Amino acid sequence: MLFLAAHVSRSFPQGDDSLTALDDVTLIVREHEYVAIAGPSGGGKSTLLNVLGLLDGEFSGHLEFRNQKVHGLSARERAALRLAGIGIVFQRFHLLPMLDVRDNVALPNWRLHGARRRARARAEELLAQMKLGHRLRHDPSRLSGGEMQRVAIARALVNDPPVLLADEPTGNLDASNTRAVLRIFDELAEAGRTLVVISHNPEVVTRAKRVLVLHHGKVTVDVPVGQIMEPRFNPWSTLSGTQPPREGA
Repeated sequence: MLFLAAHVSRSFPQGDDSLTALDDVTLIVREHEYVAIAGPSGGGKSTLLNVLGLLDGEFSGHLEFRNQKVHGLSARERAALRLAGIGIVFQRFHLLPMLDVRDNVALPNWRLHGARRRARARAEELLAQMKLGHRLRHDPSRLSGGEMQRVAIARALVNDPPVLLADEPTGNLDASNTRAVLRIFDELAEAGRTLVVISHNPEVVTRAKRVLVLHHGKVTVDVPVGQIMEPRFNPWSTLSGTQPPREGA
């Protein structure tokens, strides 16, 4: 398995009190799964992705990534593990304005292997696959939103990680670019890449094979995606965090 989380909780200071963003979350993500995480704003989705992505180490409970215990690792140790094994795509792209498109994509590979020529060759290969070979030397500011997200996906894949995490990857895109990103995710899943995608959008969520819903920091639904579309579930209310009806209710 790729991720094993057991009784994971995460709280943040809020004045004299604290806000619990994750509350005793237990889950497994296996290799080659395509998992969507849905739920209302403030439900804990992005916090969970930050924990799974080894960006946030200030949680309690047990977390393993590829059978390695994560809790207690230093920030540098988590960064090294993430660089080699996890690709992350953010809603706001986070491209570096001082680097051109090719070097934005190449940077993680350069950091991992220390070889600029190799990193740039890998970046050019991925950008060609994303139909952005003509944009290699452009500044990120000259790209459309859809192009920037494809660059961000290429960057997340440059070290060939076994898992791709995506936080609202279509949140800033129009319908056409959303479909383009979802086609890329479909192709990655079909090729065996593990995907964990956070979204409010049922069109995004229902492309996955398994859906988890987080509500007030707890996993309230964990089912194959086909069950979300069954009559006993209302996909819109379920994905926004409304509790599904119980069996026999």
